[in-house]
Amino acid sequence: MEKVKFIPPLLGKVAETKEYGILSLDTRHKSFLLECFKIFSILSKNHNYDVLEILRVIKEKQ
Repeated sequence: MEKVKFIPPLLGKVAETKEYGILSLDTRHKSFLLECFKIFSILSKNHNYDVLEILRVIKEKQ
């Protein structure tokens, strides 16, 4: 992973509403990212919807 940035720092605590992190990946992490999406999307229908929305946004950015 290239860079992980949390504003404010999230390590060691539960994230509050509107807190977020930025994770920068490159093509070397494609397999890892796809496996994470697969696992996350089978956890529940809501998670599946979230993954589809994330993938839609990624596709629009290309």
